[in-house]
Amino acid sequence: MSANLLSIQDSTIVTGVTSEALWLAIDINDKSVGIPLYTFSSSTPSLDFVDLLTLDFEVNNATTYSQATSYGAGIALSVNGENAAWPLFKVEQEDIQDTVVVSTPTIVSNISAQAQYVAVQVNNQAYGVPLYDYTTVFPFTSTVAMSSIGVTTIMNKPTKNVGLDYTPSTNLNNKIKTYSALINRTKTQLGYPFVNLEVCDDAQLVDFIDLSIEFYTKYAGWTEEYLIFDSQLYEEPGLRLDSIFSITPTLRSTESNGASGGWDYDLADYRKVAGVFSFEPGETTGINTLFTLEQAMSQQTYFSYQLGNAGFDLVTWEVLKQWLDLRTKVLAQTHYVDFNEDTQRLRLIPAPLPRTQFYGVVGAWVEKPICHLLKEQWIQKYTLALTKIAIGNVRGKYQGMQMFGGGTINYSDLLNQGLKEKDELEKGIQNGTWYDTPPARFFIG
Repeated sequence: MSANLLSIQDSTIVTGVTSEALWLAIDINDKSVGIPLYTFSSSTPSLDFVDLLTLDFEVNNATTYSQATSYGAGIALSVNGENAAWPLFKVEQEDIQDTVVVSTPTIVSNISAQAQYVAVQVNNQAYGVPLYDYTTVFPFTSTVAMSSIGVTTIMNKPTKNVGLDYTPSTNLNNKIKTYSALINRTKTQLGYPFVNLEVCDDAQLVDFIDLSIEFYTKYAGWTEEYLIFDSQLYEEPGLRLDSIFSITPTLRSTESNGASGGWDYDLADYRKVAGVFSFEPGETTGINTLFTLEQAMSQQTYFSYQLGNAGFDLVTWEVLKQWLDLRTKVLAQTHYVDFNEDTQRLRLIPAPLPRTQFYGVVGAWVEKPICHLLKEQWIQKYTLALTKIAIGNVRGKYQGMQMFGGGTINYSDLLNQGLKEKDELEKGIQNGTWYDTPPARFFIG
């Protein structure tokens, strides 16, 4: 007789178990059932590094029950090539989240304990699930040999419903806005939660993201901002540009969290200026300002064509404008601008006079907020490459070690892959491949 079951290869068998009176909720044939969980203290064979055990599967955000009733039956499965069963218990039928679903299961009865347990991870805690022998199929329809069960059962977590418990992501409306979201994406690309990763979330992965952001913002990751300059705020050795964020209309507007647009709440500091590309002080000159030389010249030029050759022509006006520009430079009326990105100070030479006030506009490249940088593909790929290198280095320390079931640790492929990706990403951003570019626009008349 052929039937269906769950197959677990290279399983870790644990010993020294203690009942926790907890049952993991799973879904079989649209019914909630429980599988008993035990804690353990050692493995078979006994090893000193129990913390390095490879767990057979992981269930995060799982529902567990503290009360259950035995069915006297179990679900058939194969562990390390030998058939066995997990005992099933009756639990309350209610809505549970992140249920483990078993498709096309074989339910067996007349089960008896083997005193062996398969290591699993539930809600970041390691447990052992007991293994049982069996003799019949449930309900008692026929007697079946354990060796006659086929290997086709699928055990998984159900796909999340897009739009209800899962939020999609686009380039401009990216769901990666926090460190935790980027950490989860990085780990998922490396096989988590079905594969254990030898990397720490709150230390290594956070540091890898920081390194990625630091490297990226050295070459890209800016926005063009125009800051309002008030000469009365100026003092030597220069004006700190974050002090004029609060007087710039677009940057002083508050967000929902009450922070200024120039304030990055993730950094707990003002966004830094990467460079200054223009400085335009306000003046009382120009053709649209009454009683100025330019205005008088403009009027003369206009009337020279209306009333005959009685005023300036365009050539004369252009020559005079060039002379005025030369006079401004010779008499040092134009400010020389020097910006230090380390001190974030803007220095003007000559410095504004203390009793003279004027306003101006500073064109600056300002670093993007952290929540905007996290969505950049370069940062996500570089973080992934650094994570691959770290995991490869850790696994390389156990090179040649024999794993449970006869396998060996392969670290070189992951390490070499991470080093190659890291090198390509660094060359790409240094050569300008990953710079932000405006979207293509097509105009059809």
